[in-house]
Amino acid sequence: MSFGRVRKGSKKRARSAPATGGARELLRSSNTAIVTQENLLHFGLDWLAIFIGYGNSDTSGLHQFLEETFAEYSENNTFEEAQNILWPNTSLPLSVRFKKSKGDIMGYFSLNGDAIIGVRSITITSTYPQSVARKYQYLITFYGDFFALGKLGRLLVSQFFSVVVQCPVPSIVSQIHVCCDIEGVTVQDIWNGVSVSSPHHAKECSFLRRHPVTDIPQTIYYGQKSDSLWFLRIYNKLAEIAKDHKQRFYPQYWGKKLLTRLEIVFKRSVCKSYEVTVQNCFDESLLLSLLNKHLIGKYVEWGCMPSLEAVMLERSVKVRKLVPIKVEYEKLAEEKRYQRFIGQLYRFSSDYGLVPPVFLRHLADEYESAFPKK
Repeated sequence: MSFGRVRKGSKKRARSAPATGGARELLRSSNTAIVTQENLLHFGLDWLAIFIGYGNSDTSGLHQFLEETFAEYSENNTFEEAQNILWPNTSLPLSVRFKKSKGDIMGYFSLNGDAIIGVRSITITSTYPQSVARKYQYLITFYGDFFALGKLGRLLVSQFFSVVVQCPVPSIVSQIHVCCDIEGVTVQDIWNGVSVSSPHHAKECSFLRRHPVTDIPQTIYYGQKSDSLWFLRIYNKLAEIAKDHKQRFYPQYWGKKLLTRLEIVFKRSVCKSYEVTVQNCFDESLLLSLLNKHLIGKYVEWGCMPSLEAVMLERSVKVRKLVPIKVEYEKLAEEKRYQRFIGQLYRFSSDYGLVPPVFLRHLADEYESAFPKK
């Protein structure tokens, strides 16, 4: 599959593969990425965002910790920094920097000056829809540097994450990034293996930062960040590490000449449909199955997937059949009517500077009893 001449930052649909070439045939071509035990340097999560429901210090240790931490925030100094904060169940001293953003309070937890966790405290001025703001008190995001340090053994991911798993209030996985780091192949090598039988079923593509000599793009987006379900990006990982001065997080990549990352971002809708939870989000079999579900299909097939699955099988990680959960559409429609009605009443109150009256709380309670949280 050829890129043709595309301007930096331009977009187009993925092209169809030649009539004689399927994904598995493309896998055998010399310019298509083949994943092996030797060149698959990393597979797993690289980003994780979780909504945490309402609670207090009596409800869970996580809520007590976050309440005490955000008590350090001052409106007079939005960049106030708190030192020597210990995340529950850990002994690593962190610093926290606060910032007002999108109507909420952001807390950036850093280890030795590097932000590894972000916590968004959702307030009444939040830009989130009422349906989200009424249900969830915090959004906790574990950044890529967090997982990189975990891989180096400088922190224990399970220790940091245990307090989230143990939290008794409802929580949902909002977004996950699943990554594969493949050595010895270019971004275009991976893209060459994409077989498209119907361009109308392919996502819009963007080819960014072409190399001035080889004309090979350093980044390809399959889909857009605004996509509600998922999108994918392929990029030169070594170039990103150098640009962001992150070499200290990846000493295992020092001296490497060529390394490409395949990263797929699954939004809330996908996580909900395939029941990705805080209990199973690290399950490599589930993550691999999500890739299989979205990258091997009737109309679009990614040629690197069969060899990736073969390598993971050798590592005792199997693809399993994923079936999306069934949605009760009539109940869902009624639930949306309730949400819209209560949201309109809240907006009406705020427009006139009124505190939402007690009857709105009663309506909300009736709504919760009619549609119990799963």
